[in-house]
Amino acid sequence: MAEDEPLMKKKKVDEVGLPIAKKGRKDELFVTPGNSIARQLLDPFAMNELDSLPLKQLWQKAIAGHDHCDRFSEYGVKDENYQGLAMAKSMKNLKQAIEMLLDEEAAEVLDASIMKDLTVEASVLLPHVTVLSGGQMRKEVTKLNAYKVAAIDPVKAEESAKFVYAWLTSSESTLRLVLKFLAKGGLFYTACVSEKMTRAFIIGDTISQAGFIELCKYRLCPPKTDEQAVDAASDWATI
Repeated sequence: MAEDEPLMKKKKVDEVGLPIAKKGRKDELFVTPGNSIARQLLDPFAMNELDSLPLKQLWQKAIAGHDHCDRFSEYGVKDENYQGLAMAKSMKNLKQAIEMLLDEEAAEVLDASIMKDLTVEASVLLPHVTVLSGGQMRKEVTKLNAYKVAAIDPVKAEESAKFVYAWLTSSESTLRLVLKFLAKGGLFYTACVSEKMTRAFIIGDTISQAGFIELCKYRLCPPKTDEQAVDAASDWATI
């Protein structure tokens, strides 16, 4: 097996004009605005091109990377170790999502007709993604790493692989539609985190109603006449 390369590389940044987080540092991990799938995945407010990106275009973006990052997915490494790792992580993530959607709490939120179709599809898919979420990387083609995980019977692995492949290549899926809606470019998660963090700010910093009002007015309203005006050269309106 060829010598493995890291998924993301640190690049020397002596070139003039490249932004670095702290002056004096020679190595920096870059995220180029508008070009990094990793950044777009974390972009809140559903401003995420990934939601509407066709699969072939997503693949090209993921494996092409940019000047500072060779690729954005282990699937782009021509090595069964890394591609298998990406597959297992995907299946494990899907397994966790399915388990949450099959929880009683989800039934209280989702429409009954949607929940019925979702339960049927997800219940059948769950054991197969559970099988595919295991495994481990190999030192060589015939040798496993030092740590050991429970081996899967080849017949069972093939059965699950066939089932999941058929599901992945199908055009209709209630589960996929629900996941896409709940994802929304990270909107719901970031909204939950932001709201909870704001409550933590009020409790942790003992912010009174008056203090909260003053903070909002400081942010939203024109400064008082005795306050120094913001330098016109700086545009703080969008920050």
